[in-house]
Amino acid sequence: MLKYLLMFIALPFLILPSVVADNSDLIISKNPNFSKETEEFTAGETIHVKVTANSSGTKKHDLNLRDNQYNLLETYSLEYLGDNTFRGQLPSPQSSGYYSLEARVESEDSVSTSVKTIKVGEPTSANVNINVSSKTGGQRVLGQTNPTPSPSPIISPGPSDETSPTPPTETPPQSTDGQVDISK
Repeated sequence: MLKYLLMFIALPFLILPSVVADNSDLIISKNPNFSKETEEFTAGETIHVKVTANSSGTKKHDLNLRDNQYNLLETYSLEYLGDNTFRGQLPSPQSSGYYSLEARVESEDSVSTSVKTIKVGEPTSANVNINVSSKTGGQRVLGQTNPTPSPSPIISPGPSDETSPTPPTETPPQSTDGQVDISK
């Protein structure tokens, strides 16, 4: 049984082209010679990118600009430099915020993706929306009373103590129908 399970798991990898989602070398800079990497830009400033991928890019070599909710804003084509290296440039967005640059390089047998986050201007908040669906179920309990608290553990007297006081316990006033009376 285990043998068939392993074959079933490995089958998609044998039939489909390999997909590599790796941290290929994505370099982001303000200047075209990439002498200093940066991830902070002002609005409208030119962003230069260079990526060395694990794919030749014969099918596609794009740079996607995405907002901080990972919505696609714009796609730019990357120029092939040789040796699986690509470069491109784009203007930084006009609005302050956090953005993702996603380099996606595809060939017939592999895909290489690299993503980095950039900051444009001085964003006051990331404005990230997270959709969470939550349901709670249960039953409504009427007439629940607090159980009597258990007393503190008995402490044996120390060398200078003769006795250890036990703290008093209080029970909330009860009505005759089992409801807790909180009016007092």
